[in-house]
Amino acid sequence: MRRARRAVAGLLEEVATRADGHPAEEAYLYAALWARQAEEAARAGEDDRAGRCGWAAQRCAETSRALLAGRGAAAAYPSPFDALPPGPRRRVPRALREELERRLVRGRDLPPIGYAHRAQHDPALTAPDRFRPAANHPQQAKPAGGLWCAPLREGGSEWTRYADDGDELVVTAVRPSARARVYRIDTAQDLQVLAAAYPRGTPDGRPPGRELTGWASPRVDWAAASRHWAAVHLTERGQQATHACEGVNLFGWDVETVLFLRPAYRL
Repeated sequence: MRRARRAVAGLLEEVATRADGHPAEEAYLYAALWARQAEEAARAGEDDRAGRCGWAAQRCAETSRALLAGRGAAAAYPSPFDALPPGPRRRVPRALREELERRLVRGRDLPPIGYAHRAQHDPALTAPDRFRPAANHPQQAKPAGGLWCAPLREGGSEWTRYADDGDELVVTAVRPSARARVYRIDTAQDLQVLAAAYPRGTPDGRPPGRELTGWASPRVDWAAASRHWAAVHLTERGQQATHACEGVNLFGWDVETVLFLRPAYRL
């Protein structure tokens, strides 16, 4: 608990001096929330939980300091909106690893892509050194953070063609790293393999795969997936197959998408 408190100490003043929306702000808030959970667990005598929450607070605080120093975040940091802090890394069974590798493509294999934004947005905010790692969202199949891109089309991108305000958006081209590991989702089975390899637990801490009220389907642990994959490519066919399929699905992913889980790209 003391380690968690020390990890957060001094960060508030540093973060407060930066402009609103600085990438370090979210990591600091997560660190503070984890530290609070660590204190509550310690008071309740839950030593194991307190230790895990304290570790998560330290991880988020380290990420916040790295972002403040302009070094960027190399990997996802734990979200306090997940019920339990992450435990030891889960080994993916060999049979699943082989299935995953069959869906592997490289960054050089992707179509030309870009991300859409308002004209007043500064693309430098999404440069690799300002990248916000993908983290699990408490209520959605779409992760928080990451860089969301779509294939370029004449006059814009797949997203600007879909969005109601597409005419008001500007598209900045994104160049994936040639050897970046990309997981391609072209069928519902491709998504099922990903969810089986990186299952996400439920909000009350039950094991992965258990459905509860408010969780319409099993979820992918995007933070865990980011340890092995730089990006996910949801093809047009994959979007149609997974948008509203039974079981694990990608409801809310409305167009063909390339989601960067790690900063394996250039602008």
